[in-house]
Amino acid sequence: MVGLVTSHQEAKRRADEHLREQGVRLRASGASRSARYGVWVVAYRDPAEPDAALDGGALVVTDEGGVHDMGSVPGALDDLMMALGRWPGAEPADVLGPPADGATVTDLAAWAESRR
Repeated sequence: MVGLVTSHQEAKRRADEHLREQGVRLRASGASRSARYGVWVVAYRDPAEPDAALDGGALVVTDEGGVHDMGSVPGALDDLMMALGRWPGAEPADVLGPPADGATVTDLAAWAESRR
């Protein structure tokens, strides 16, 4: 079982591990907790050029230990959380799977509405 990510240090450690697995020399430089979504947003930088500005987003680390790339456009965190089924008030993503074969149009419409 994966341990929960409960601190910014653990979020940064998970982000660094993800960056190493991607084969890049970037490293986590800070983490902040999103109160709205309950995830860690982790910034990163190039340690060889600490003052250089990087184009790109951040990493999002969930309490379950998942690490996800996030873009830098406005609303990127909202978009990522919606894609993961983790917006405020949402049921867990695995509960909101698409209706089974043979579902009615009403079932499909209700599912689509729940994903908004």
